[in-house]
Amino acid sequence: MEERFLPIGIQDFEKVAELALTQIDANGYSERFVVSGKQMFRVALVFSSDAKGLLGWKIK
Repeated sequence: MEERFLPIGIQDFEKVAELALTQIDANGYSERFVVSGKQMFRVALVFSSDAKGLLGWKIK
């Protein structure tokens, strides 16, 4: 199945940001950095092709 990126409105930002953070956790992207012992943040950036830029971000 082909994935498509659909333009989103600002009202969908929260849902998309949560999906991105879930993907970061599910795929273990941050696990290799945990061993450093430093404080770590997971950041979801949401871009819009309609708005031609960054809609916002969410930090966990």
